[in-house]
Formats: sequence, structure tokens, C-alpha cells
Amino acid sequence: MGYQISAPPGITINQVDYDDSQLQNIANGRGWTGFTYWHGGTAPVHTNGTAVDASASGSSLDSNLDTPYWGIELRCVQSVCSWPGRIQLDHLTVYASEAQGPSITPVAGPGSLWA
Repeated sequence: MGYQISAPPGITINQVDYDDSQLQNIANGRGWTGFTYWHGGTAPVHTNGTAVDASASGSSLDSNLDTPYWGIELRCVQSVCSWPGRIQLDHLTVYASEAQGPSITPVAGPGSLWA
């Protein structure tokens, strides 16, 4: 289960700032783990065993991405995951840049400045 955003053609996602305070029961030893992912990488939302409840957390950041997509997912990594796991993103800021410059097309005849 998770969310994924994809940039439109010509746009590259550089950084994603998300509020992880709504993640629940992730990396608390009961089988649920959460990851962010992008083209060429992944990162855990919490290191295993560090979060009894993520509500004590705050803003999280994936930076220097250079990717056409970014996502966050919840996985059960045991045969049975006790307690419910939850991913809810109330706040998400995406920073992006143009992957290519704008094209310039002449609109006048060869005797104009375009020549």
C-alpha cells in the first residue's frame, strides 16, 4: 500500500518534504516497515526498532533525487503483522525543476532578428 507521484514530461523531482507524523506502527518490531522510493533509490521512513509510534516524529526529507517519480509504501515483512500499520500524508511538498530548457521557434521571416 502506498502513494506515488509522477512528474509530467520535462520536469524532474529534486526533493520531497513530507510530514511523517501520521505514520503509525512502522518499524516498531511488529512487522510493518515503510519506505520512500524513487528512480535509483529507496530509504526507510524509520530505522527498524526506532519508532513505537511515529507521531513523535515531524518533517522528513528526501533530497538530491533527480527522478521522474517518488513514492512511499507500507509493507508487511513478516508472515503476520500484528497491530494495524498506517501511512497518511497530510503534508507533502515537492520541489522540481525543468529537465530541459524551453524550445525557441522563429516566428518571423529570414530577414528578421531570427536570421
